[in-house]
Amino acid sequence: KLGKQQATKVVAFSTLAFLSTEACNRIAILKYNKGSFWRAIMKELWTRTDNAVLQGVLDMVCNLICLRTAKSIPGILTILSHLGRGSQPNVAVKAARAIKSLTQHIGARDSCHPILMEALLKMAKSSELTTMMWAARAFSEQSLQVDSSFHMVRTSQVMETILNLCTSRHPRVRGLGVEVIANLTQESSNARQLTKDARILSCLVEKLQTNDGEDEETRRQAVRAVLFLASHKSSSKRVAKHFNLVSSLSRYGTSDDADVDLKRAALRGVLVLAPSL
Repeated sequence: KLGKQQATKVVAFSTLAFLSTEACNRIAILKYNKGSFWRAIMKELWTRTDNAVLQGVLDMVCNLICLRTAKSIPGILTILSHLGRGSQPNVAVKAARAIKSLTQHIGARDSCHPILMEALLKMAKSSELTTMMWAARAFSEQSLQVDSSFHMVRTSQVMETILNLCTSRHPRVRGLGVEVIANLTQESSNARQLTKDARILSCLVEKLQTNDGEDEETRRQAVRAVLFLASHKSSSKRVAKHFNLVSSLSRYGTSDDADVDLKRAALRGVLVLAPSL
C-alpha cells in the first residue's frame, strides 16, 4: 500500500531492501503473492521516474538476485543496462553492481548472455571508476566459466576491452584486467588463442617489468598468467620466443617481492621455457 503513493515509495522499497538482506526473507519476498513484489520492481525499473526510489529498488534487486532473477525475469538485464548508462551516477553504479551480481548465474549458453556481454562492454567504458570496477569484476567472474572464457577470447571487442582495462590509469582496474587474462589462460585452447595476439604477451611483459608499489598485485597476476601459458604445450613456445618475456619473468623471480612462493614458481617457469628459447 505504501508503494502506491509516490511520496512513500522510497520508504517502502528501502524497507524491502533492508528485509531482503536476510536469506530467509528473500525467498518469502520472491514468492509473495505469486511474485507481486517482482512485478512492482520491474515496473519501477521501467518507469524510472524518481532517483531516490530507483536507488532503493536497485538495492533490493542486488539482494534478491539469484538463478531465478537472472534467467526467468524477462528484460531485467536490458533495463539494468540502460540504467547503468544513465546520467545519475548513484543509480548507474547500483545498476552496475546488480549486473555484476547477475554475472555468476549466466553462462555462454544462456539466451541472455549476449545482453550481459554488451552491458559489460559499455560499463567498462564508463567514466565512473566504481562502474568500471564492477565491469572488471564481472569479466573476471565470466572468465572463470569455461564456456564463457572460450567465447571471450574469441570475441575481438571483448579482448580489446580487457586490454584497455589492463592499461587503465586506475591501479585496481589494471589489476582486475590482468586477473581476467590470468583466468582465461587456464584453459589450453584459450592459451593457444591468446598467444596469437602479440599485444596480450606485450601487456604481460609490461606488467612484469613494473616496479610501482600500487601495481604489485597486477604484477603478480601477470606472473600467474605467464606461468599458465608456459604450462600448456599449445602456447609455451610462443611465450618463450616473445621478446623480453622470459627475462622479465626471471627478474621477477629474483626481485624483492614478498610472495616467495610465486617467485619460486616464476624461476621454475623460466626453466620450463628455457629449452624453447
